[in-house]
Amino acid sequence: MQIQILQHLLSGDAFFSGIGILLLAAVWRNGSWWGHPGFVTILVFLGAVLVVFSATPLPVSAHLCLIFITIAWLSLTATTRRRSDPRFEEPFDGPRRSPFHSVLTFLFVGSWMLAALYEAAWRHLPMQEFSTISPLIVIADSVTAGVDENEAVTWPNLLARDHGLQIVDLSCMGETLASAIQRVQGTTLPEGLVVIELGGNDVLGTTTVEEFDQQLELLLQLVTQPPREVLMFELPLPPLGNRFGQIQRRLASKYHVQLIPKCVLAELLLSPDTTLDSIHLTQNGHDRLARAMWDILSGKPLTARP
Repeated sequence: MQIQILQHLLSGDAFFSGIGILLLAAVWRNGSWWGHPGFVTILVFLGAVLVVFSATPLPVSAHLCLIFITIAWLSLTATTRRRSDPRFEEPFDGPRRSPFHSVLTFLFVGSWMLAALYEAAWRHLPMQEFSTISPLIVIADSVTAGVDENEAVTWPNLLARDHGLQIVDLSCMGETLASAIQRVQGTTLPEGLVVIELGGNDVLGTTTVEEFDQQLELLLQLVTQPPREVLMFELPLPPLGNRFGQIQRRLASKYHVQLIPKCVLAELLLSPDTTLDSIHLTQNGHDRLARAMWDILSGKPLTARP
């Protein structure tokens, strides 16, 4: 159960669950259903907790707008008096419309639905066709490299073995953005498709948000020289780690980098049969990630998670 909850949070699914609960609060408040007046407040609180702890990297302006509209809607609905229902001996809470209630409810529901649609767009796998997928240049940490080069056939090597791809594997245990920059600067990269699986050690380590921003931008400047194309794994973020994700998305858009949705890594890292320690992949984990990557590289829809 604990693993399922973590998986729900890190994959970003909790964001949509939270929005569902918030919309239920709006429906419940505007219906004529019996219930304690504080029930709507409880629903809003639960929904907001799921949204916040999903660490979904919406733009800051969107976060502020959603917070303002939600507080305004909750404050207005909490102060409206309730109608009585002749079916019950005791009066109960039913909505009494104020001049602003309908408009504010429309804004509340509409803004959260737009947020869900916006986030759903980021969860689509890359749709753009690649001009080439070989050589495949992999810049990654120990999720890809493993903790022992003899313990498993890693997913880049599986792609080379099973699909004949030429692989330039620059993955290294303990790699951070800063060390990856040094590695790339000391290497002559060929033309091809670059896959970046980095940032976990920075988010969980001592790298500040400002350093993460500067270092990721420098790395992308180094690897996005035409005619190279770049794919980057979006990071499953810990609760309240939104800013790292915001940086990833902003820089991905700036440098025309396609993002692999974070649910791909989150599903693998939190499955007991795919990792050794919730970070490093077993052979089964590498096998599943290789299959998912081949689907992405060959333009197939990833109908099921790895």
